[in-house]
Amino acid sequence: MRSTYRNRFKEKTWFKGIRKEKNFLGDELIKLPKNIKRVRVIVLSPQEVLLKRQRNIDSNRNFWNEKYALQSLTEQYNNVQILGPEGLNQPSSEKVLNNRQDALQDLFYNVLNSKKETVDRLLCSLSEPGVEEIVFIKGHGGYTNTTGEQSGPVKPLNTTIDGERLNLSEHQSEGNWIDLNEVIERYDKQKGAGTILVDTCYLGDDDLSDRKYVSLIFRAKGKVGKGDDDPLAIFRKKTETLISRP
Repeated sequence: MRSTYRNRFKEKTWFKGIRKEKNFLGDELIKLPKNIKRVRVIVLSPQEVLLKRQRNIDSNRNFWNEKYALQSLTEQYNNVQILGPEGLNQPSSEKVLNNRQDALQDLFYNVLNSKKETVDRLLCSLSEPGVEEIVFIKGHGGYTNTTGEQSGPVKPLNTTIDGERLNLSEHQSEGNWIDLNEVIERYDKQKGAGTILVDTCYLGDDDLSDRKYVSLIFRAKGKVGKGDDDPLAIFRKKTETLISRP
């Protein structure tokens, strides 16, 4: 049995497809072209994999910390049995692979929103000669091209601890942000590159078409991901996809 699980773990690919809306009852899984060999995920908000009390960057994300994409995508299966209560939550090899697949599909969904014309445009781009890689850029954003762990100044975070009123934002470091175009430029002309998907909240209209990138850029417009204040927001969000070329 152990050998069987090892073989299944070794042979199964976890970026085989993306979800496309089929009907109200379910999704259709679309396989990526066979020429795609790598999926690179550039995470610009890595502190969110940490517990909130361990960060030195202010972040609104906490409730979904355990399901954070970076954690799910890099989780490794360990067949050494964990003893004690912690062993009760030890994931199986299948669970690790499913978590990876789900995390990757969420990235696709955030950018493409399962719209047929957008998915078809992506698949056409990925099938172009020489394309071997998909690049995701993941982080926080706002009305500008600034993205990263934060997209602007730290807001006041007032709370009461042991009867003392404190502003915790005084202990948070501002920064850890970058212009989105600086990130894209680092991967735009690399061998095998061809498609870049930007998974950040963005409330502007810049489709980056004036940058004349070699890669086709798909950029989510609207609020993406899952938030603390409303766990159901992902089902109610209204997003579009900005594409850098017709």
